[in-house]
Amino acid sequence: AVRRLQTLAALPLLDHVARAAARGGVPLRVTTNDPIAATAAAAVLESAHVRTASSERAGRSRAEYVGEGRVTAAGRALAEGQGSAAAFAFGSLGEEAMLLLDGLGSRSAATTAGTADATQATSALLAADQALLGPELYLAPADLRASGGERNVVLATNRVLFIVLAVLVVGTLLALADVVDARAWLVGPG
Repeated sequence: AVRRLQTLAALPLLDHVARAAARGGVPLRVTTNDPIAATAAAAVLESAHVRTASSERAGRSRAEYVGEGRVTAAGRALAEGQGSAAAFAFGSLGEEAMLLLDGLGSRSAATTAGTADATQATSALLAADQALLGPELYLAPADLRASGGERNVVLATNRVLFIVLAVLVVGTLLALADVVDARAWLVGPG
């Protein structure tokens, strides 16, 4: 159930990619080994074409249920000879993630993978050009929908966190080197 939740949480990312592809006239092929995710992905693809007024091109994009297990999807991705501009793999990547991402990415200009499962993080990091790990997979859709002002707030907050982290690291190094007496500085002399 948690693995399906990851895949369903990644559908807003598919929506973003599908709208961009629909506007550009680029066909999308979504493969999944979960019948519920395949049905949801088909609805997302159709919705993207409706929202971008490109319904005439909707037939070129498709969501495919490739069967249970990653072996089927991985074997199919490795066997197909045609390349793509970009390959995206989001959700529960499973045991054969490296094969699947390698098959998708070997003929693609860019690859992006995302998983919220810590045991699958290494596959996403090693096999893809870009990776969304842990909660990033769930936060990315919010970032895509956010207005410019909201994104600026997030960027400013990240900068403040980086500055605080830098101050903590420098302070720790100074305390370890006995340059600063942290106890006296925090509590006062005596």
